[in-house]
Amino acid sequence: MRDRLKSSKRILAVQTQLVKLAEWKLNTLKRQTAELQADQERLQEFVSHADSLSPLLSAAAFKRGKSLQTALVKSQAGAAKQVSHTDAMKRKEKLAENFADRMRAAADSAAEKRQLEETIEAASWTDDASFP
Repeated sequence: MRDRLKSSKRILAVQTQLVKLAEWKLNTLKRQTAELQADQERLQEFVSHADSLSPLLSAAAFKRGKSLQTALVKSQAGAAKQVSHTDAMKRKEKLAENFADRMRAAADSAAEKRQLEETIEAASWTDDASFP
């Protein structure tokens, strides 16, 4: 029973670390998405405030805008996928917590049963018993 309890605690610890890792990756993707959006806004502001852009600068700004849009879409898709993965890891963590709680309750019950058996056994011994 103790082995199962230790195993359930290790499973819970690993699952907790997996949730932290998934949340860290999600935060990184969200930060990356925000940075790409800020870059895109700065580029749009630059283009809108420039009165006359040379053809080369205009082509470079357009190309950069397209690449930012592509990267932004990929980043948002990755973040959406990571959100579902993080939610799945949280559900697995909750299952691991329930499993660990059940194992802890079973171990406590077994320990209490053992203690009661010892108490009953000790009470049944009498001091005047004769030994051969």
